[in-house]
Amino acid sequence: MSAPKESSAVEVADASLVVELNSTEMVGAFPPSERLGGWIESGFQLNVAYRAETDGFVAVHTGGNSPARGADIQSGTTPQELKTRTRAGGPYAGAVLPIAKGEYWLVMPQSSGSVSIQWRPANWH
Repeated sequence: MSAPKESSAVEVADASLVVELNSTEMVGAFPPSERLGGWIESGFQLNVAYRAETDGFVAVHTGGNSPARGADIQSGTTPQELKTRTRAGGPYAGAVLPIAKGEYWLVMPQSSGSVSIQWRPANWH
């Protein structure tokens, strides 16, 4: 795979619009404090409500040697108001949910088995 060109045109399906993007300018438009952080891939437990310290994304995956039959991602403004927002709908499935700073989130498996939980923080403000 070769590195992307500094400037490239992207043609929209109907060929009526061409957008010119310069990757150097795009990266420079966002200071480091406003970029996505790295994925945090360990330390999270099932059925535990976490409070988001920043905006971010929670991701779940059911996999491994003995995957769960699915997993729900819940969110809400308090731990008592958590609602299912999305679901990894079976074994070897995944789901991602954006979470706002200050909200709570929780991953609930639909059965016993392997579920991985990851968090990717963001600082848009």
